[in-house]
Amino acid sequence: MRGRRGTRGAVLAAVATSVVLATAGCTPQPEDLDALLADVQDSSDGVRTSSYDSSSTSNGLVVVVDVRQVEGADAARADEVVADLAERIERADIDMPDRWTYLIEVPAPGGEDSSIRLRSDTDPTLRREVLEVVTDAGCDTDPGDDLILVSCSWQDSSQTEGLQRSQELLTALPTDLSPFAVKAGFDDYRGRVSAPAGYTAEHLRLLEATTAALTAQPQDEVSIVLGPRAGDETFDAYISVLDSETAFASALQTIIDESPLLVDTDVNGRDGHPSIELVPDQPS
Repeated sequence: MRGRRGTRGAVLAAVATSVVLATAGCTPQPEDLDALLADVQDSSDGVRTSSYDSSSTSNGLVVVVDVRQVEGADAARADEVVADLAERIERADIDMPDRWTYLIEVPAPGGEDSSIRLRSDTDPTLRREVLEVVTDAGCDTDPGDDLILVSCSWQDSSQTEGLQRSQELLTALPTDLSPFAVKAGFDDYRGRVSAPAGYTAEHLRLLEATTAALTAQPQDEVSIVLGPRAGDETFDAYISVLDSETAFASALQTIIDESPLLVDTDVNGRDGHPSIELVPDQPS
C-alpha cells in the first residue's frame, strides 16, 4: 500500500510540475522593442516609454523613459524604471544593438525638467548618481565619447544664484566615476560658467573665491572657464567681467595672485575695451 501511495504522490507532483511549466510556457514574450516598451508602460502608473532611431547622429537607437507624469517621481524612481527596463531587455529575445542611449525625462525640484541621456552600458552606480545630482541641479546631459556632457540653463537665476548653483553642481558630480564637462548659463544669458573635463579642487576654490567677490560686487556680465580655453593651452582658467569697478578689479587681482592656477582675465568697461589689465603671477 505504501508503494502505491508513493507512486500516486510522484504522479501528482509530476502533473503539478507540468502545469507550472505549461503556464510559464504560455506567458507571452514581447516580439520586439515596441511591444516590450508597451508592457513597461502598461505595468507602470504614469510612466511613458518610446523609442526612435537617431542613426544620423552618434546616438543611434534612443530609448525614452519619461516619468514626469508619475506622482511623486524623482531621480530614484527614474533609476528604478530604467533598471527594470534594462533587465527586461536583457531577458527578452529581441533584436537590439550592442549599445544604445537612454533618454530619461525627470521632473527637477526647481521646476526645470531634466533630460538625462546616458549610454545603455553606463555603470548602474554612475547612472544613479548622475540622475540624482544632475536632476537636483535642473540640468541635462549628453554622453560624449569618453565623458558626460552636462548643460544647465538657469536664466531666471541671478548672477550670484547662478554662480552658487554652478559651484554646488561641480562639487557634487561623481568625478571619481567618470569625467564630466559642464556648461551653465544664467542671469538672462549674462552669466556663464564652463568646466572642461579634468577640472580640479583648485578650480573649485577659484570659483568659490570669485563667487564671493561677485556676490559683494555684482557685475553686468561674467564668464568663467575652469580650464584652458579652446585653442589656448597657456592658462589654467579664464575670468571675464563687463563694467567692472576699480574695487572689484583689485579684489580679482588678489584672487588670481593667491591661486596656484595661471588665470587669464578680461576686465572691460562699458565700451567693451579693457579698463584694467590684470596679470597673473608667472610660474618660476
